[in-house]
Amino acid sequence: LEPQALAAAADHIGDEALDRLAKNLKHAVKIYPSVGPAELFKLEEALHMDCVDQCPNQEIVEALRRTRCLHLASRYVLGNEVELPEQEPFFVEHANIVEAMRQHQYGTVLKEAQAHLEESMPKVVKRVNCAREALAPPNLPFVVD
Repeated sequence: LEPQALAAAADHIGDEALDRLAKNLKHAVKIYPSVGPAELFKLEEALHMDCVDQCPNQEIVEALRRTRCLHLASRYVLGNEVELPEQEPFFVEHANIVEAMRQHQYGTVLKEAQAHLEESMPKVVKRVNCAREALAPPNLPFVVD
């Protein structure tokens, strides 16, 4: 659903907002890995939440809100409990999507967003698994195995 939401949102997001997002992504590429966890999350949030929220089909937006826990896992894990990867995690992929949105190339938005999701899913699963291994389970005396 997200690729369709982003394509549909392209005409509802101002050029200024897309230009600012593109600029922020280019800056992040330039300074990586000196990007903090909070900034990483802001960049994720800008595309996957803020842009998606501009989709005129509110049923799609509402359905996608239920998947935001995947982004929250990265927010608290990447750069905190799990070291940043050697290569930047998503900036170029996001920049390609944003550029297609800026150019109103809806087919390219769909293609780039789908490719990004397919590329990202194994990374997200790996991050969650790394966090699970790195973090000791809390001592909760009221939970019994």
